[in-house]
Amino acid sequence: MKAWVIGLVAVVLLGLGARTMLCSAEEPTLVSCSYDSAGSKPGGHLHMKLSQQKDGTVQATLDAQNDWRAPKIQRTVDVPKEKLDELAAMFSRKDLLRWAKSPKSKEDVRDADTVSVDFRYSDKSEAKFFDNQELPEEAVDAMRKLHTFLREFFPDVQIDKRPSRFFNH
Repeated sequence: MKAWVIGLVAVVLLGLGARTMLCSAEEPTLVSCSYDSAGSKPGGHLHMKLSQQKDGTVQATLDAQNDWRAPKIQRTVDVPKEKLDELAAMFSRKDLLRWAKSPKSKEDVRDADTVSVDFRYSDKSEAKFFDNQELPEEAVDAMRKLHTFLREFFPDVQIDKRPSRFFNH
C-alpha cells in the first residue's frame, strides 16, 4: 500500500513539474529585423537591418544605392540592446506571424520597387512580408513604422529610395 501511495505522489509531482516547465517556457525574442527594397527602372536598392550579434551586442546596418550609377552607401552602427527590445515591443509576434500568411495580391505593378520585410526570432521562427501580399491596413501601418524606425539609425545618409507603393508613400 505504501508503494502505491509513493508512486501516486511521484506521478503527481512529476506532472506538476512538467506543467510548470511548460507554462514557464520563455516567449521567443526578436533577434533581427530587416527591410529590403530593390528594383524599378533606375535600379538601386535599400537594405536596413537591426540584429543581435553572437556576443549579445546589437547592430544596425545599411546598404544602399540610389540608382545603378550611384556609389554604394554602407554603414554599420552599434546600438543599445534596448533598441531591439523597443522594436519587439512595437509589434505583436502573433500578429506578425498571422500577417505573414496573407495571400498574394492579384495586382501586378511593373517597374516598381519590390519590398520585403523579415522578422526573425530566437526559436528560429520568422515572419516575412512582401509588397505583393494583401495585407490588412494595420500591417501596412506597422511596416511604415518599421521603415521610419530603421531609418532613424542613419540620419546623415541621403537615400532617394522611397518605401514602394505597398506603403502608400
